[in-house]
Amino acid sequence: MKGSSVILIRFPFVEENIGGSGKNIERGVKFEHFFQNLYYILLQRKQKEQVSLEIVLNQGIINFYIIAPQKLNASLKSLLFAIFPECNVDILKEIPDLDKVPNQAIGFDVKLVGNEAFTLRT
Repeated sequence: MKGSSVILIRFPFVEENIGGSGKNIERGVKFEHFFQNLYYILLQRKQKEQVSLEIVLNQGIINFYIIAPQKLNASLKSLLFAIFPECNVDILKEIPDLDKVPNQAIGFDVKLVGNEAFTLRT
């Protein structure tokens, strides 16, 4: 997307067998809060912008990317640090090493059809 930037989000590694499952459940609840707040940030904008959320498994490492208009960078970084204070956030020009990403992908283009009082549950 023209005029967009890529935000790379990394989280500290959580060992599953050392009380990690509770941390992962807590992180799942935090992601729900993030998506809900992201929805309200986009809802308040006069111009409708598109934001892409990517999860890429590259050489055994999971990377989370947000591709969004550059003018949303400050808002998104503030939101990320408010909900995930332990995360590391970098602004990139593009997703690195795309040629190393496997040629398998799942994609969804979700469109909001109406305003809902409750968040989506999966």
